[in-house]
Amino acid sequence: MQNFLRQNIFIVFAISLVLILFDIFLDWKIIGLIGVSFILFIVGLFIGNRILRLIIFVAALFLLILSLLMIQSVWVLLLVIILFLILFRSKDGNELIHFKSALILPKKSESNYLGVKLIEPQSEQRTVLDQESLFDSYREKKVEFEWDDVNIVLFGGNHILDFGNTILPQGETTIVIRKLFGRTRLIIPNDIGVKLNISTISGGVVFESQRYSLTADNFRWMSPDYGDSNRKVNVIVSVTFGDVEVIIL
Repeated sequence: MQNFLRQNIFIVFAISLVLILFDIFLDWKIIGLIGVSFILFIVGLFIGNRILRLIIFVAALFLLILSLLMIQSVWVLLLVIILFLILFRSKDGNELIHFKSALILPKKSESNYLGVKLIEPQSEQRTVLDQESLFDSYREKKVEFEWDDVNIVLFGGNHILDFGNTILPQGETTIVIRKLFGRTRLIIPNDIGVKLNISTISGGVVFESQRYSLTADNFRWMSPDYGDSNRKVNVIVSVTFGDVEVIIL
C-alpha cells in the first residue's frame, strides 16, 4: 500500500490543486476576497507611510488566508502534504524535504545502487527504458545498455550510478541522466577521458572534495587528456532539485 501511494502521491497532489482552482471559480465570495487581498497588496506598494503600509499588508494577508481556509479542497491538499512527509520519511530525516537547506533534497540515507554495464550492440535486442516504472526500474540492480548512447531517466531519491565495472568502446560515449529531485552519485573510472555537463535549477555539484552551488546554472569540466583518449565518456546530467557528486576512481 505504501509503495502504491509513493507512486501516485504526485497525481493526488495535482488533483488537489485542480480541485482548489475549481472551488475558487465556483465561489464568488472567495474570488472577491482574493481579489481584494491582491488590490490591498498592490495599493500597499505605493504607500509611503511605513506603518500604514504594514497595516495594509497584514490586512491583505489576513484576507488571503481567510479565503484559502474557506476552500474545502485546501484541507485535502494539507492532508496530501502530510502524506508526503510520512511516505518519504527515513531514519536520517525526510527523503523529500530537507528544511536545513530549504530546498527539495534528500538527506544522506540509504541509496539505490545502479550498476551500469555496456555490452556490444545486438541487432534484435534493444533496451527500452520507457516501459518501466520510474520508481521501481532502478532499485538495487545492474542494468545493461548497448554501446549506443545511454539515456537514464530517474524520478527522485538517492541514487548511486556506478560505471566503474564497465568497459567502454573505442571513441566517445554519451551518457544522459535526467532526474527530478534527489542526490545522485556518479562513479566513473579514471582510465578514460571524462567530460561533465551538469545542470540544476537548485542544488550543487560535489567534485574533487569541493562543492559548487548551482542555481539555474551549469557545471562543466573536461579532463586534460580528453581529446587524446581512445575511450572517453561525455556525461550530461539534468537535475531539477538536488546535488550531484562525481567520483573518479
